[in-house]
This record gives sequence, structure tokens and C-alpha cells, in this order.
Amino acid sequence: MEKLIIEIGKSKDHYGAYAVNCFGVYGAGNTVEEAKTNVLDGLRLLIGSRKKDELPDILKNEYEIVYKFDTQSRDLRNEKRLKMPYMA
Repeated sequence: MEKLIIEIGKSKDHYGAYAVNCFGVYGAGNTVEEAKTNVLDGLRLLIGSRKKDELPDILKNEYEIVYKFDTQSRDLRNEKRLKMPYMA
């Protein structure tokens, strides 16, 4: 089974999420959970708007979603690097 890798990073204003290995899957939110929910909504929209043969290869078969956190993102409120655990 392939892995759809979703990377989550923090900016000054929000958390952003995107699929590293699948073009067109993006999301954002005020919290990590909101970003995850929004990126999954984006994934559903992408899948729902295309025929199976028009989908990116990774979405044509079973896949597992893996979340990774961009540890280079910085919390600009206190200038400390975020240390978030890898989540599967």
C-alpha cells in the first residue's frame, strides 16, 4: 500500500498542510486539527471532481495517509522552533 504524505507546517497566522507526493491536495487552519480536517476535505474534493483514470496514480488504489510535521517552521510569537512528533 502506498503512503500519501501530508506535511503540516506553521506560519505566523495559521497551519498549512499539503500532500508532498500528490499535486492538488492542500489545506489550512488555525490549529493542527483544523489543517488536517481541511486537507482531507481538499482530498475528497479532488477525488470527487475527477474520474478514476484522471486521478494522480497514488489515489487510484488503496493508500495510507501519513502526517509529517515541518520542524523547520517557526512559531513567530516566541521564535522557538516547533518540535512536533511524527504521526502516522
